[in-house]
Amino acid sequence: MLDHEPGVPGAGYEVGYRKPPVSGQFRPGRSGNPKGRRKGSKGFKAIVLGILREKVSVGENGKRRKVTRLEAAALSLSNAIIVKQDLKAASALTQLVNLCGLLEDPREAGAEAISEHELTQIQKLLDQAGVPA
Repeated sequence: MLDHEPGVPGAGYEVGYRKPPVSGQFRPGRSGNPKGRRKGSKGFKAIVLGILREKVSVGENGKRRKVTRLEAAALSLSNAIIVKQDLKAASALTQLVNLCGLLEDPREAGAEAISEHELTQIQKLLDQAGVPA
């Protein structure tokens, strides 16, 4: 089928797959998605990172101090392991440590690593829970 619009440049070509009629083509200077995402709006990743970087008050040794939500979550996991002997928390913390690469040799990773004693304690809790490390 030929598109015949008199006086329109580019008219007279065959309409078909990936060849829309001239009336359906985007006009020069107009967006194909005029109601698309606005400039400056945040994506999901930016929102989550913003939440994790917010400061919250935490009570520790009878004193209050401000830490990020991410640090508070790590503190909560470690406290659950130590105080409550929570095996699910031990598994979650081990997965988090693996994701961060903290079990690597610190000379290779260029970051602080978990001590052998801490690693042994975590492994003992995981063994009790029957969770593979």
